[in-house]
This record gives sequence, C-alpha cells and structure tokens, in this order.
Amino acid sequence: MKLHLRFISILFMSFLVVIFTSYIISKLENINKLALNSKNLAVESVYRNVQVDFKTDSQTIYNFFKNDTREKKTISLEFGENEYWHLIKIRNLRSVLSEYVYLFDNPMLDEIDIYEIKAGIPTLVKRLGDNRINKKREMALPSIAVSLQKQQQKELLIRTYSLGTPHLPVALFESNGFNRYKNMLYLLWGSIVGIVFVMTAYNLILFLGVHDKLYILYVGYIISFLMVLSFVHGFGIYLLPISFYQHIGNNIISVYYLLGIFLLLFSYYFLHFNNKEQLVIQRSVKGLTIILFVFGVYATTQSEYEAAKPFFLMQLFIYILCLIMLFQRIRKNKSWGTLYIISWLPLFVGSAVGTLLLQGQLEYGFWTRHAAFFGVVFEMTLISMALAERLRVNKAEILYEATHDKIFKLANIAKLEFCINQTPKLAKNKYSVILIELDEVDNFTTIDKNQEQIAFINSFVSDIQRYFSSYLHVIDVDNDSTIRKVCLVREGLFAITITSSDEALLKTTIKEFCKLQKLNNSTTAQLYKMHFVIGAATKESNDFSLTDIVNQAQQAINIANSKKLDFWIFNELDKFNQNRRVEIATELQKAIDNKELIIYHQPKLGVDKLEVIGSEILVRWEHSELGEISPSEFVPIAKDTGLISSLTEWVIDTSCQNLSKLIKEFDPNYHVAINISVSDLHLSQFLAMVQKSLDTYRIAAKHLTFEFTDLKFENLDNNIKKTIIGLKRKGYRISVDALKTPLSNLGFVFNGLVSEIKLDCREIQNIEATQGNTTVIRQLVSLTNTNGIDVVGIGIDSLDSENMMLELPCNIVQGFKYCEPLPFHMYINWLNTNAR
Repeated sequence: MKLHLRFISILFMSFLVVIFTSYIISKLENINKLALNSKNLAVESVYRNVQVDFKTDSQTIYNFFKNDTREKKTISLEFGENEYWHLIKIRNLRSVLSEYVYLFDNPMLDEIDIYEIKAGIPTLVKRLGDNRINKKREMALPSIAVSLQKQQQKELLIRTYSLGTPHLPVALFESNGFNRYKNMLYLLWGSIVGIVFVMTAYNLILFLGVHDKLYILYVGYIISFLMVLSFVHGFGIYLLPISFYQHIGNNIISVYYLLGIFLLLFSYYFLHFNNKEQLVIQRSVKGLTIILFVFGVYATTQSEYEAAKPFFLMQLFIYILCLIMLFQRIRKNKSWGTLYIISWLPLFVGSAVGTLLLQGQLEYGFWTRHAAFFGVVFEMTLISMALAERLRVNKAEILYEATHDKIFKLANIAKLEFCINQTPKLAKNKYSVILIELDEVDNFTTIDKNQEQIAFINSFVSDIQRYFSSYLHVIDVDNDSTIRKVCLVREGLFAITITSSDEALLKTTIKEFCKLQKLNNSTTAQLYKMHFVIGAATKESNDFSLTDIVNQAQQAINIANSKKLDFWIFNELDKFNQNRRVEIATELQKAIDNKELIIYHQPKLGVDKLEVIGSEILVRWEHSELGEISPSEFVPIAKDTGLISSLTEWVIDTSCQNLSKLIKEFDPNYHVAINISVSDLHLSQFLAMVQKSLDTYRIAAKHLTFEFTDLKFENLDNNIKKTIIGLKRKGYRISVDALKTPLSNLGFVFNGLVSEIKLDCREIQNIEATQGNTTVIRQLVSLTNTNGIDVVGIGIDSLDSENMMLELPCNIVQGFKYCEPLPFHMYINWLNTNAR
C-alpha cells in the first residue's frame, strides 16, 4: 500500500512539474517571438560585416561595403585584438512612422561605435561598450533606437573593438517589443540573483550548523558563476559600481580561473575524496588548484586574449579530473554522485550552444543566447538536489554509524532502545533481555580479524538468531540486515530481546542453547571450540528502562562467571546485591575523593640472594559502615561505572609518592608493579597523567611496572596498542599473567614489549593435579628466559611451592612465605627489620 501511495505521489509531482515547466517555456517563447526576423512584412533588415586592419576610417569602410556587395556574416571566434565593421540596412515597409530598436547583444565588447549614413557620409551618433561609461541600461543592453518614416530606409555603420570575443549578435525589435523584452530580461536576471542569494544564505546556515567546508565552497562556486553570467549578459552593472565593474570586466579571465578553482574543490569535497586514501587524486587536485591560482593571478597582468589562451588548457584538465572523480564515485552507486554528473549535462549543452552561436553556426535568438544561462540555472538546481540527497545519505550514514558496530555491522544497544521506544505496547509491557558473552575460542589465533573473525562472529550471531527465534518471539532490531534480531552491546557481548517474561521458559531455552558450546565456521571449514556465558533479566514494571534491564543481565553474567556456570537469570536476591553495588559505587567515588583507600605493598624478591628488589601495589578499602570491601568486588564495579580511571589515577599517584621514598631510603633501583585495566588505556591522557606523577616525585619511568591481567592483544583497538607501545618506549616495564593471557598473544610477549610474565603457583599446581603435565609451561619459561624476560612466581606460601617455582625456573618470587601485603608504613618497618 505504501509503495502505491509513493508511486502516485511521485507521478502527481512529476505531472505538476511538467505543467509548470510547459507554462514557463510557453511564456519565454512569447518573449522569443518579440525579435523581428527576415520574414516580417513590416520591416526589411540586411546585415553584413567585415574584419579590417586597425585605424581604418569609417568613410573608407563604407566605400568598401558599397563596392563589395557580397554578404559576409561569419566572425572568427579567435581571441585577440579584433576590429570589425558591420553595415546594417533597415527599411520601413509600413505606411506610418515606426520606431525600432537594434540590440547589440554582447555587453563584453570593449567599444561599439555607431554611425548613421547621411548623404553617403558616416556620422557618429553613439558610443557604446563596456570600456565606456554610459547609462547602466545601455551598458547592460547596448542598443540604438531607429525612427523611420513610411517606406524610409537607413544605413547604420557599426565598428566593434574587443580584446575578447568579437561576436556581435544583432536583434531587431519594435520599440514596444524591446521594452517587453528588456523587462523580461530584468525579471530573469533578478531571479538568478535572488536564487543565488537564497542558496548562499541557506548554505551558509548549513555551514554554521554542520561545519562542513563543502557548503562554503558551493557558495564560492555559485557566486563565481553569478559573476561570470553577470558579465556575459551585462546585468553585473546593476550589482557593482561602474569603475569596479569595468575593472573586473578587463580581468574576466581571472574570474574564470576562480570559477575553475571552486568547481574543482567543490567536486573534490562533494565526492568525499578528501576523506579517502587516494593520494594520486588528492595530490592532483591540490597541484592543479595551486596552478590555477597562480595563472589566475598572472592573468591580471595580461590582456584578455593573452590570459585566455592557457585557460582553455587548464579548463580541459579541470573537466578531466572532475570526471575521473565522478565516475569513480558513480561506480560505488552513490545516488548523489549520479545527480551531480547529471547536473553537468545542461551546463555542457548550454555552453556548446553558446560556442556554436559565437562561431556563427547557430542563428541568434533568445534561446540560443540564453542557453548557457538556463544551463547554469538547471545545473544549480540539480546540484542543490544532489546536495540535499548527499545530506540525507550522510545523515543516514551518521545514524547508521551511531546505531551499528563499525566492524561487524551489527545493530547496537542504541538501535535496540530506539526500536523499543518506537513500539509503545512493547515499552509498556514486560519483556526480557538475553545477553550472550563470547568468552573464548580455541584456535582463535588462526582467525584474521578483518576477514575470518568477522565471518566467524556473523556465523555465531546467525546461530543465536536462528535458535532463539525458533522457540521464542524475538524482537526485530534491524529490518535492513539479515541479522535483524541480534544487537552488539560491545565486542563479544550480544543481546536479543523477547516479548516474554516467563522465567521457566527462559531457563529451559537458554539451558538447551548452552549445550551448543561449539560452532562450525564455514569460512575455514574448521571446528572451533568456544565458550560463552549467558545472562538474562526481565522488565517487570515501567520503573525500569532498557539500560536497567541490560545492566541486570550483565550482572547475571558476572554472577554466572563467579559461580562458574553457563548462564544465570537475574532474580530478587540479585536485585538486593545490585543495590549493594550501587551503594559501593557511590561510596567508592567518595573514598577516592577523600583518599580513604589504602595502598598495600607485597615485596618481590630476586632468587639469587632472596633480596627485595621491588613490590607489587595492592589496594584495600575499609569502609566505616560496609566493613572491608574486597578489590574483587569494588574493582569490577569501578570498571562498570567508569570510576576505574579515577581509581587508577589515585593509585598511580599514591604509588609514585611511596616509590619516591623507597628509592631514597632503601634502594635506588627499587621498582613497584601496579595492576591496571585495559579500560584505563581508553583514557586519552593516560600517558600524560602517569608522566605528571613521575615529574611530581622526580622518578624515572624504569621504576614503574604496569601489570595487565587477561590481556587479549589481538582484540585491542589501534589506539590502545599505540598506548602500550608508547609506555614501553618511554621506559616503563610491562607485565602480563602468562596463564591468563591467551597463547595467541605469544607474539606480543616476545616482540620486545613485555618485560616480565607472572606465573601463579596455585594455578600451576592445579594444572599438574588435573592434567598431570606442565611441559607447556616449562617450554614457555624456557622461551621467556631465552628472550631476556623476567619470570615472576607468585602465590608462594610454602617451601614446596617455592621449590616448584625455582625449578621452572623463576628469577623473581613473591608470596606469603616471604611477607603478606602490608600498609606502606608497616611495609617500611618490615623492610628496615628484614631486608637490610
């Protein structure tokens, strides 16, 4: 039904456009008929011309015309210093006095001298031309009135001189017809000026709104075109002071160069080549723009015909480069690119007609004279349509980028929220959100993120959609995609929304899906063993928003992970725990601001002499009402609420303060290790923040080690990778937990970025107990030692565990066997008692 309505509306609008266009053309055709042609029975007019040497007197020319009666009408199009003479004979065939007007329709001619032949002697009666100051009407419309008695004949001898085009279009009107013609031209000129004014104001407003320089370039383009038209048709005299008008007229080629610059730059930005990695086109456009500017300035020092010669070659390069950009964009099916190239057609047609007219290949008339004028009007109209389409497409692309993931092209949570809000019944009723967190995939190192991983994820998401749609009513999120029911909350976390809040149904369906802990990737025909965790939450009242439900489902995933379960459905008890999370988040901000957290140190010892070489920083929080709050509880809350950056900044600054005292009082080579999260590196000023603390306490970067847990380097975006590389280059030490870091990161470990790896004694004991083989770990340690990377054994609490870690071998040890974590003042006392 919608399609039919759209078709009918388009058909109706097209009909109105055709009717309106036909009406305008009919009115203009009436204007075209005002000029008298050779078939008119009221007057007889004969026109001849000849090109002669300069400074030939009028009498000699008139005698030449009398002796040479051959008809000559063709004038060369060549630019140069040209002088032509024209003879016009006019005879009134009527039996009454008649008033006629001759229009010499080239206001760019420098000089037009009009002689009336009286008794065989040319007598100068009028001087016209754009180098002479006359009435504005006579400069815009060079013309002369001729009064004839019945059957009277007159001869007019006309001299034209120009440094530009020498063509002299001659049109004959009856006096009243000329007035009507003139008024119509005023209307046309006023229309084009008004259109350009409105378009200029509109595009300036768009520029102020979106700050896209394209709109400024378009303003320059249409104003430059207006200037060209105003001189070609003469109405510029009504827009500019006469002296300035004449100055610009003498340097009109510079205006053409300016138009070429704006055309080139407008096409470049309009077609988005400024944002693409196409260096050849970028350099070509910039180079040609500079050349055009130089030649445009140079043109002001040359005569018009000298300045015009290189312009035609430059114009060819402009069109070729613009067409190359156009065709490249059209190949990508950009609708606004197609509209833009269509907009050139009326301009080319109008310019071709104008050129043929100047060459004498076409008869002068209203349509041929104004073909380029109307071509420009149609071009500006089509470009405006192309700009509007481009703006629409850009808005759609911006909206798409805001509601979709850039890599996987999946709808995000913002798109889901929009869909729910657009469905009032759904927003008011109960629904459930299911989150599927893809935790890890074996053999993931073989997957290239730009190709196979995208295919892998899309295949996994398709399975999610297919399975849950088979058993539950899943809400559509993106109808324009094949994956229309699943959205991406963040990398590795997917969401679907169902219209049911039946917990038993949710539990049964999710439980069955969790049995599918593997996926066949058709791209590589390999079987990937994978693990995912599912969390679900239900909206039960209007007091809860989608964000609340998603947070509850995320909390359900956290609970499932802590309980080592495949899934969890958020319940009433969890809501109580969530209230505690909210309370902890609120109190954590206060604790950071009031410096209520406490820094603990646990020593790290070198195995050679079992001497303290540094310590690991640990954070403890003793709340006055909530009691002792474990880092395992408040650190995840800090990550989820965005407080992790503030927490990390406080930890680094306080640690540096402690480190300064340890270096001065204990060991000049002392270093501390600080646990930080990858999310900390999203902070754009992270490096600057760390450097500020080092500068404050006068510490070198080599004294700080940053420890990362569960670092998946291949999944990091480029900015975070650059931050880690920047840390290493500045001299900071990088540490990773070897047993929690995927094997796919081994390249990252051994490429010189990692200074040390950590091995937890208890985890190694667990591997030995369950698998009976720690060969892989020993090989990893061997590779690490070979590459000069320190191996830190942690969790050592007995002699047996110490021996096991020394056999690997580790060169740094840490654990309760040596010292438990201590507040800084107690740690200083311990150092003074035990480590000296």
